[in-house]
Amino acid sequence: AVEATTDNLAALSRHRQAKERRASRELRESRALAQRLASFSVTIKVKAGPGDRLFGSVTARDIADAVAQLSGVKVDRRRVDLREPIRKLGSYHVPVRLHADVEVMVGVEVVAE
Repeated sequence: AVEATTDNLAALSRHRQAKERRASRELRESRALAQRLASFSVTIKVKAGPGDRLFGSVTARDIADAVAQLSGVKVDRRRVDLREPIRKLGSYHVPVRLHADVEVMVGVEVVAE
């Protein structure tokens, strides 16, 4: 609790404006990044057995690392919205949340080594 003096109210106003500018900048950057990532498709090579079943699985961390390696953009694994690990070879579209209002679908191709 701070006394509502003119100086304190002005400081609060400046703080709010700075916060709004920061949020606006983050949203613009997320939208620009989404446009870049929308055209990306990552290929992940894994060991597979009969019936295209994987020995192990492809996780959100694997996808985030592949996107970072290919695009040079670090994506937090918690932003990769993979409901369950991928356990079969094939093509997948995985949503990546870059911002609360920005989500992009990244193509993931899982192929055998």
